Amino acid sequence: AWMGGSVLFSGQDEGQAPCAREQTAWSYDAKAAKLVLFGGWAYEWLDDVHTLDVSAIVGPPYSVQALIPAQGPITGGAKLVVAGVDFAVPENGDPILVKFVNEQAEQTVEGTLVSHQEVQCSTPNWEAFGAGEVDVRVSLGPDGFTVNRIKYRYYVNTRPQQCIAFGPALAERAPWGIPVRFRI
Repeated sequence: AWMGGSVLFSGQDEGQAPCAREQTAWSYDAKAAKLVLFGGWAYEWLDDVHTLDVSAIVGPPYSVQALIPAQGPITGGAKLVVAGVDFAVPENGDPILVKFVNEQAEQTVEGTLVSHQEVQCSTPNWEAFGAGEVDVRVSLGPDGFTVNRIKYRYYVNTRPQQCIAFGPALAERAPWGIPVRFRI
């Protein structure tokens, strides 16, 4: 970001920040996620152009909206549908990546574009990190990962040989009024 001729933070941006000015024109390039500054007045009329990459703040031109299902086994391997907006095939053949991350770990798997609203992947094994919630983000090539993220919940798989009873009737939110089974 620029403020008074100095850079507040840096990242992928290079070069000098523009001098303080007024009566300048600004534009936003949504495809490149860049702010563009044109000229202005700083004790003389300026005819320069500066850009600032804000992709880490505004994110790519696509977003994630939902996960189907929103939970799965800690052993991974479950089919996951990531529903979103404006998904597209990366122009230069880069892979589609789906990132699973929490405070302890991060794992990235490759996804498959099904439509402009859907990416599919298999969930990674999360046994080394324990059950719980993770954030899921998507990257379609060089645009970077989505800024918004959706929660996915890993649960511990039921292993019959280690349980006295198991089955859908024992689930925390078991359906009522519908016959369900469990084994002892």
